[in-house]
Amino acid sequence: MQTSFSGTNNILKAFVILLLAVVFGYVLAFLENDKVIILSFAALFAIVIAIFIFKKPENGLKTILILSFPLLGFKRYLLQYVDYPVGTIIDYLIVITFIAYFIKHEEKIKLGKNEKGIILVLFLWLLYAILQAFNPDSVGPIAWILATRGAAIYLFLIPILTFFVFNKFKYLQFFINVIGVFAILSGIKAIGQIYLGLDPIEQAWIDSSGKWTHLIWGKVRAFSFYSDAAVFGDLQSFTFVLFFMLLISKTSTRQKYFYLSVIFFSLFGFILSGTRGAVYIPFIALFLYGLIRKGFVSFFATAFVVLLMFGFLNYTNIGQSYPKIARVRSAFNYKDQSFQVRMKNQELLWDYLQDKPFGGGAGSTAYYGRRFAPDSFLAKTPPDSFYVRVWAEYGIVGLALLFGIIMYILIAGAIIVYQLKTKELKLILVALWAALGGLFFVNLGNNIFSQFPIIIIISMSIGFIFNAKQIESFLLKDNHTP
Repeated sequence: MQTSFSGTNNILKAFVILLLAVVFGYVLAFLENDKVIILSFAALFAIVIAIFIFKKPENGLKTILILSFPLLGFKRYLLQYVDYPVGTIIDYLIVITFIAYFIKHEEKIKLGKNEKGIILVLFLWLLYAILQAFNPDSVGPIAWILATRGAAIYLFLIPILTFFVFNKFKYLQFFINVIGVFAILSGIKAIGQIYLGLDPIEQAWIDSSGKWTHLIWGKVRAFSFYSDAAVFGDLQSFTFVLFFMLLISKTSTRQKYFYLSVIFFSLFGFILSGTRGAVYIPFIALFLYGLIRKGFVSFFATAFVVLLMFGFLNYTNIGQSYPKIARVRSAFNYKDQSFQVRMKNQELLWDYLQDKPFGGGAGSTAYYGRRFAPDSFLAKTPPDSFYVRVWAEYGIVGLALLFGIIMYILIAGAIIVYQLKTKELKLILVALWAALGGLFFVNLGNNIFSQFPIIIIISMSIGFIFNAKQIESFLLKDNHTP
């Protein structure tokens, strides 16, 4: 039973909003004038958002999902005025959504064995990440908390919020539609970057740090409004194969027009990104989709598409003069210079980690390593992929634990979606499960797992898949309600 807006709940809401105002006021008192103006608006916005979420807790998850797409790209523009850790916005929204949910709901929360199982598994990973704070090789508490937030905390909290708040079919549809809309918008933005040129802020970024990773033969790799081309390319590839699988399922004519639009812009965006590792996402996703779907036609249709894509990239030179296609094709060339550099880095890490089964500590590699311990070996050795980063930071023990968790998600998730009875729900979740498998796989070559919006998509996908039985029960109940 939901509570009313009177009595104890109103007092709690007022207290939370007052506390937020006091905290923001205290922070503003120590800032310079220009930052005061910016953060004053931010404080006002935060209070308005809190009221918005308290009214309907699902508004919190909707805001988290939508905001996660442009958030890191937006930071390039924000840096002109203030260097603000934008990830804390998501932290704030998660906390407020949890508070709003528990204030609005008095009834006992009931979770099934699927939900309890994945919560336990993800808690083990969170616990291991927390214990990394005591790693003797840790580079410090700030690096630890910043690295742990994306790699473990979100992965634990967002699925739980999804269980509680996004537990109906309409929210799954909203989730899919948001991914599709942002694929179209980001594809249009990428086309503008390549054919019309970059805006001044984007150009300044390319001229400084972005040039080392985003220029191929003098040509810019599209990154749209995301943090970099790797996130953009992998996300577009994920979206392309997700909506392709939905398209070959039975959908309405109106849906097909939307799906075709998403497929076009996501595929074009993926090519413009020049992210070669992203090419593996459709192969893995379509393979998994073919395995779990019943029927001769579904299996051979997906097998045909996989073979066609592989043949085009590995056995032809079509489009080779186009730098973006040439780069994507190089994903199958294990003699490629970039691949050889990665193998050399992994050999160096292997020697370094021989006596470090628990790794060098969370936040000791990549961006946080360079920021907090720039002269360390791990900071100077690029991990190049998320799983190599986990191996370096959390050790072989942490890597084995994470691989075990991913296998649990894929195997248990397959069993759950396979057993669903409601056709439309099953078609969507089978496609989402298969695409999620592709997203897990691509992190063998790219370090994008814990970045926005990838980590939010992964975490919500886990939530929807493991809460499928409850979603189905609500769906069946709604369909039988006179």
